[in-house]
Amino acid sequence: MKYIDLILLMLINTMNLVKHYRNQKLYNIIATIYDKKSEKYVLYQQMYKSDNSELQEYQYWIRPFDMFHENVNHDGKMVPRFTKLYNFY
Repeated sequence: MKYIDLILLMLINTMNLVKHYRNQKLYNIIATIYDKKSEKYVLYQQMYKSDNSELQEYQYWIRPFDMFHENVNHDGKMVPRFTKLYNFY
């Protein structure tokens, strides 16, 4: 993937709001990234100030694509790790 392709992909994916199953906090999906082995990852940013002083404000995170989209066991129920709230495009 060329640099310009990555920039365009990031622009297309900007402002996809999701919430995390555990803390219900908002995140913005920035991009889906492919590495040299064609493995997919999701780059996302927390949309809240962290209570943890060791973390930066509005920190970026990256997770394997499948893990980002998987269901997890929460209080005995299988729920999506992230739930899409809003998509601006």
